[in-house]
Parts: sequence; structure tokens; C-alpha cells
Amino acid sequence: MRRLALFIMLMVCSAVAAGCAGARETDEIAYVLAIGLDKGDEPGKIRVTYQIAVPRTLAGGSQAGGGKSDQSSVLITLEAPSLAEARNLLNSAVSRIPNLSHTKVFIFGEEIARAGVADVLGPLMRFREFRGSMFVMIANEDTAQHFMEKNKPKLEILTSRFYENMLLGGEETSYYLRTNLHDFYLQYKTGNMAPIAVLAGAPKEEENEEAPVRQARPPARADEYVGHTPRVKSTETAAEALGTAVFVRDRMVGKLTNQETRMMAILTNQFRRGFLVFDDPLEPEKIVHVNARLGEPTKIAVNFVDGRPVIDISVFLEGEITSISSGINYEQQEYRSLLEAQVSRLIERETGRTLHKLQSLGADVIGFGYRARRHFATWQEWQAFDWAAAYQQATFRVQVKTEIRRHGLMWRTSPVK
Repeated sequence: MRRLALFIMLMVCSAVAAGCAGARETDEIAYVLAIGLDKGDEPGKIRVTYQIAVPRTLAGGSQAGGGKSDQSSVLITLEAPSLAEARNLLNSAVSRIPNLSHTKVFIFGEEIARAGVADVLGPLMRFREFRGSMFVMIANEDTAQHFMEKNKPKLEILTSRFYENMLLGGEETSYYLRTNLHDFYLQYKTGNMAPIAVLAGAPKEEENEEAPVRQARPPARADEYVGHTPRVKSTETAAEALGTAVFVRDRMVGKLTNQETRMMAILTNQFRRGFLVFDDPLEPEKIVHVNARLGEPTKIAVNFVDGRPVIDISVFLEGEITSISSGINYEQQEYRSLLEAQVSRLIERETGRTLHKLQSLGADVIGFGYRARRHFATWQEWQAFDWAAAYQQATFRVQVKTEIRRHGLMWRTSPVK
């Protein structure tokens, strides 16, 4: 009898413990899609902007749904001493209970990013509704609030889909590299690699802008920051991503252009493919296009000579010719070798320039510190070593090898007669 009573008691307890006391219906929840963070007007306060989905505008059918992304979400900006208090105030500002587990992106204004984000990272990683898969972005030369207000994409109805597609699509060109909250926090805490984030911004609209002075010959490659993209005219009002925000610990210290970001992608093995545009080796007034990719992972070796790091980098690229404006037959071996050497020189020059810029910022975004650790027997020795100071005295030796494997749909180029 005692065993039966114990069994019944256990079954009742199991049923109660497995209940859904905390469950809520979807029409009771306000799903936050994006969060923006800026400095507050008052000392010690932050300004938090929430972008909340409007479910009824996303429903199917012409009566329920719409076709505009700015109608599929609402923006609410609050000023509070912390993220937790901002969430409490948000609960008072909307009729539904806020839920942060579907947040796609966390956006920092440039001012607060340069001041330091350490006070924010702790709550983001500890509270269960903040997912480590959230993307991290920096509003270039702007506040997160203004950036989110101006971001009205026309190609996407779902704001969350816009952020996801934009950041995942960066691998097509490597002009920007997506970073999620988990990776950002890990790089910040370990100190072996400097954190990075995507630079984003709304296209600037300047009235009465003077016509730009035309150059005799424009450069073959656009080297730009976000917000300065050379748009002549566009009816798209969505934000754009271009370049990288560079951090040292929790503070933003500098920026990389799109071309510098691509070099960083090559060094960190994140370069999948991309068109390289460069001067024709035999006719410099013409340009050549090559669709390149990494032929093998980039090799990096860190050694110490007289106490100073010497970093050897070996890059191997494979390419496919996609355009030859000069009409020179670069498909032939004797000409193809000239093209391969031109690509190698270009990547060596651009990579060296990027490395020295990062070195001047004191930001090891490539992760050379991970390779340097193997020269220390214990973790205590590595912690006692000042890698940040040693990194700024490092010597870089970059070697690039390029091999043109394909010629597109043409097997021979002939000049126009």
C-alpha cells in the first residue's frame, strides 16, 4: 500500500512539474526583432530602441497583410539606466509581453561603441532570452536609433528577414564579415583576438550636392566605408553594410574599408569568392576581372626573433578570368603567368597595407595571438607576456601565389579588328 501511495504521489508531482505554467499564446507576446543601443541624454543612462514585429501585417491574404516593411514593425525608444530597466519600461509601453528570443541583430551607435560596451555585454550573455546567434552591427557615424528609423527596405516585408539575408549575403563579396554575439564576446574575453563587427548605415541624402570632379581615370577598385557608397540614384531606402568596425577589448578604435575587409577575410579563411578588378599588366589603362577564391587555407606561422614576433603568411588563390577589356590573349601560358603575377602583387600590397593599419590600431583581428601561444609552456607565462605590445612591433612577411585555372566561356581572346 505504501508503494502504491508513493507511486501515485510521484506521478502527481511529475504531472505538476511538467506543466506549462509559464506558457503564453502568441497573441500575448511582443516579439522584438532588433535592438539598438545609444548613449542617453542624462549621465549614466542608455537609450534603447526596440523594433517589434506587428504580426497581423505579416499574415497571408490581401486584407490582412501588406507590402511595406515599415508597416510590419514598430519602433519604441526608451531611456533607462540599464537594459533590464529598459525591458521593464517596454513592458509598460506595449500591450503585450516583450520577448527577446527572436532578436536577430543588436546595433550599437558609434558613439557608445567608441566609449565602450563592456557594461552591456555581461547582461547580454547571461540572460537566457538573448541568443548568442544575434548579429552585432555598428551604425557608422550615426546613432542606432536614427539608423533603425531610416532603414525601410522595399525588397523585404519581414524586417528580420532583411537583417538575416543582408548579413548572410556578405560572403558573396567579403566586403563585410558577419559577427554574432557569441564570437564577439569570446574575442573580447580571451584577449587573443580583437573583436570586430559589421559597419552599417543608411545611405546619405545630400541636397544641392556639387557635382564631383571627374578623374581622368577612376581607380579600378572602390575603397569605401558604409554610408559613402557611390550611389548615383536609388529608390531603395534600406540600410547598407560595408566595411568593418575594429575593437580593442570593448572599445571601437577604428574602421576597415571594404577592400581592407576583404584582405582580412583572406587572412582568416573567410573569403569564399569575389571579383578582383585590377589593371591590365600589358595595357595599364585597361582592366581585367578575375573571379577568385582561396585554393587552400591561408597558412600563418608566428615565431620570435630576438624577442620580437615574425609572422609569415602564405596565401594561395585560384581564379577564373571573367573579363579582358584589352583583348590580349591571357589564356595562353606566357600571358597567363603575367596575369597571375599581377594578382599576387595586388593581394600582397593590399594585405600588407591592411596588416600595418591594424598594427597601428593595436588590434589583432586576425588572431595571431592564438599562434603565438604555442611558444609558451604554461597559461601563466602567456598571461604574463604582453602580447599587445609585442604585436605592435611584429614583422609581417606575406607571400601570395595565384593560379588561373579557368577562362570562363571563352578559350581564346582576340583583339577587335
